Amino acid sequence: MAERPALGRGRHHAGRLPGLPKTGRFRGFGVTTGLGVDTVTAAPSDMFAVMRAAFAAERGRGGSLTAAEVLRMATVEGAAVLGLDDRIGSLRPGKQADLVMLRAGDLGLAPVHDPVGAVVTAAGPANVDTVLVAGRVVKRDGRLPYADTRGALDLVSRSAARIARAVAVAL
Repeated sequence: MAERPALGRGRHHAGRLPGLPKTGRFRGFGVTTGLGVDTVTAAPSDMFAVMRAAFAAERGRGGSLTAAEVLRMATVEGAAVLGLDDRIGSLRPGKQADLVMLRAGDLGLAPVHDPVGAVVTAAGPANVDTVLVAGRVVKRDGRLPYADTRGALDLVSRSAARIARAVAVAL
């Protein structure tokens, strides 16, 4: 089961009542639980924020969910929920080499006494130094080496302006 950690906004979401994630309750019943985001307009879309939200919500409820369990939900169990645990979710021979390396010496993370706790409770996209997907480097030294980010931002800006004009909204 995938978890939706967006906090309640007073509206129904796809026929469900919004609110705090039921992560700990699902796990208590033995349900394999993954983390994900379905609405990036109402909640941050990065997995670090999703992990923090799930961890904080369960702790706020008085649950005993650990940082290690949250990291498992974002990795191994997330892959299992998607039916992809034979290919992704952990570093094992025969699986894709998907890896995110953080700068542990960054302010807000250092000094790291509990690496798992630091990833779940303090890390964010700005701490990501290197990313490998299927063994291929897609981010190095905090930059996207193969992406035309300026070109992409220009296209997004032009697209947003065109949409705004179409609905007569000023940006």
